[in-house]
Amino acid sequence: MESLINSISKSTSTLGFALLLILLAEIPVSKTTKVSAETSGISKICELQTSRNPSVLETESKCLYETGRYNEAAQKWEQAAKEYEKIGDKINQGLALSNLSLSYQKLGSWEQAKTYIQASLQVLRPKNNQNTSYNRLQAYAQALDIQANLAYAQNQTEEALKIWKQAEQIYIQIEDNSRLMVNQLNQAQALQILGYHVQAEKNLSKWKEILTTGKRQQSSKPGQINQVDSKTQVQGLRILANTYRLLGKLDESEKVLKKAIELNLPKEEKAAMFLSLGNTQRAKAKNLRELREANNYKEYKDCKQYESSDKKQLKQQSVDESQKEFSESDYIRKAKDSYQKAVDILNQAIASSPNNNIKNPSNYLLKNKIQIQLNQISLLSELKENNAQSDAEKIGEILREIKPKLKQLPEGRIKIFAQINLA
Repeated sequence: MESLINSISKSTSTLGFALLLILLAEIPVSKTTKVSAETSGISKICELQTSRNPSVLETESKCLYETGRYNEAAQKWEQAAKEYEKIGDKINQGLALSNLSLSYQKLGSWEQAKTYIQASLQVLRPKNNQNTSYNRLQAYAQALDIQANLAYAQNQTEEALKIWKQAEQIYIQIEDNSRLMVNQLNQAQALQILGYHVQAEKNLSKWKEILTTGKRQQSSKPGQINQVDSKTQVQGLRILANTYRLLGKLDESEKVLKKAIELNLPKEEKAAMFLSLGNTQRAKAKNLRELREANNYKEYKDCKQYESSDKKQLKQQSVDESQKEFSESDYIRKAKDSYQKAVDILNQAIASSPNNNIKNPSNYLLKNKIQIQLNQISLLSELKENNAQSDAEKIGEILREIKPKLKQLPEGRIKIFAQINLA
């Protein structure tokens, strides 16, 4: 999955488990590179050549990366970096090295990823005693974004945020508002993890119009973006919805997610949307449960009695319209359905993926599925004592499926949260 870059959000009081989110990241490529891969259904066919032309190598690398062939992409980008170095093209050499780091990040090879991003930054870093070109500043900022992603993937959230802010200042300086938007969306997710939900919303507010409509309705200022590509839009909408949920704006969160699900989405992104929708529906159920408990109603198993006999009392509380329309058990059912839809969609994507073996460390689809299943276990665990054996059996079924896979995951944020939550 091309990164807005890969990440996991923090567990909150609403959720017992960490959940996978996708950060945004463009693959930095030279201005001359064009992807010549053909598309067949959802799979790209990469036309590989025995060429030392760095532009050709870069095109091949990008195609290999986008089809999940990260080892091969890394080899091609390494060749491209060497060829650019031979002809003295520092900017494209640095970009190739940063993409090499991004490929190793996908493979979970953190030391190699660190080595190559440091090499990229060394090549691209502006000199204090010279005027720096727009292209060099832009390439340097993109490399900083990838360095931030590396820190983020290794659970160094504060360090990642600090680096993203460095890149942000460059994008503001050169008026690259398209990459500035992606950068600030990434910052918003880091802010969520650190608990700065209001600041995250502030970051997102300036992009809300273009994310929700795909374009700006009013004439924009010079350098301001008027449209956004569909990939950035849907991932940005999910970040916006998650921020609303963390702030308790559950109706707004649900509204954004339902709008996004209606868009033409890749399977992996649609699964992520259903995961987020399930989390929002679960948060609504939690709010209703807390309202019930605050009014001295009995334990969860008595919820149905509460719902049937005391709706009048419920309507007197200061709750929003959607909470009046649905009961606690309705939202629990909706959350279970949304999680299962997410798993089913990812199963379809995994079945058609060439990398559908958990032993392949680049198989992000399986990693995403594990995250959704952790959320399923968390929800079912809350219900197990009050509901039936079927929930306990479902938990056992999921655990039997994912426990062997967890051992084979590369070290990183996903594995850390999984181990904590299953301890």
